[in-house]
Amino acid sequence: MNPTAAIAILSGISLVSVGICFWLAQRLSKNLRSHQIQLRDMYDQASTYREFTSRTIEVLNHAGAGVAKRVAENLEVTEAILHLAPNLFEECHGLRFWLKAEHEFLSKLYKTCLPYLNHAQRNIWDTVIEKEKRDAIFEDL
Repeated sequence: MNPTAAIAILSGISLVSVGICFWLAQRLSKNLRSHQIQLRDMYDQASTYREFTSRTIEVLNHAGAGVAKRVAENLEVTEAILHLAPNLFEECHGLRFWLKAEHEFLSKLYKTCLPYLNHAQRNIWDTVIEKEKRDAIFEDL
């Protein structure tokens, strides 16, 4: 084989190789950009979630004295109606169900969020709300 032909063949192979490398580099670059966009979106979503969680925990701990205080007051209202105006439950048939549903919702919310609640909320739950009153009061209705 003539040296010029060999050089021409090697040059052609080199050009094809360079073309393939260039194409692969462009494709890799597009994939990297796509992944960067996905990672940025995921980071933004995680930041939004952290902010939402932080605000929610703040509300549970502090809004209206917190979720445990709301449970305690719901029990106090129910108990007051039982002792001061028991006929109110007969006159307003739905009242017992509304108060019980409120208790169930707030208690479940408290228990679900317990790991994130501050000491004051846990103290209210453990000391102010007597364990036997938590659910038993609604059995009397």
